[in-house]
Amino acid sequence: MKAIISKISLQDGTLVRHKVTGYQGMIEGTTEIKTCFTKGGSLLTVPLSKETFQYRVAVSGESMRHIAPAEDLEILDAMAKVVCFGCQYVFRSKP
Repeated sequence: MKAIISKISLQDGTLVRHKVTGYQGMIEGTTEIKTCFTKGGSLLTVPLSKETFQYRVAVSGESMRHIAPAEDLEILDAMAKVVCFGCQYVFRSKP
């Protein structure tokens, strides 16, 4: 299931691929540290971004997290919050 991200909020655990640099990993939260922000795979020299956060992406085998805006990411396998109608328990599941 491949989709282009457009103004949606990604859940932790969503598998994504960076459109420019090609790394692949899972969303692991967000960051609001503008000095880490990237665009098109490159670090922004002047943090003039209007965005309030960017996604942290954990790549298997790498200790450092990658930072990317939603428009630089392609969803490979989305996670979703599902609510059980019977008990109202909320859990994560792949659609």
